[in-house]
Amino acid sequence: MTRKEFLEFFEENQIVENYSQLCIKFNDFDNMKHPKKEDVLGLLKKWDIQFKYSHPDRLFYEEIKTKEIKFQFNLYTKDGMISTQFMVWNLGIKKTIYNDEIRFICEEINPESIAKLEYPYPFSTSDEDLSEILDFYLNLYVKFKKTFLI
Repeated sequence: MTRKEFLEFFEENQIVENYSQLCIKFNDFDNMKHPKKEDVLGLLKKWDIQFKYSHPDRLFYEEIKTKEIKFQFNLYTKDGMISTQFMVWNLGIKKTIYNDEIRFICEEINPESIAKLEYPYPFSTSDEDLSEILDFYLNLYVKFKKTFLI
């Protein structure tokens, strides 16, 4: 696994265009609503992913280890701003292979992509918003796992 392979994966999945549209659609900064842990867990259950929760960071995450790598997918829900991070370590040499939030992945692929947006993250204002945002992230994550981990 290389950084180049990860970026190619994100490009093939049109992450810049799709993420930009998500940020445009869910950009109501003034009315964002912090989702409750239970609400997020309820929405995550349908994905059959074993998320753990870290309270101080308001972070849901899944960690997968193989002989060679450790992978962690982070889903942040702080204050209604919903974001994700992909982290991959080489366990043999204890070196990070990849560690980026989705907005920075988009910027690396197309530096102007995020600069054009009013806000670089989607904001949840309701349970429906939260569900649609999570579906976007988790669809991408499932594809990522199938491509690199399963």
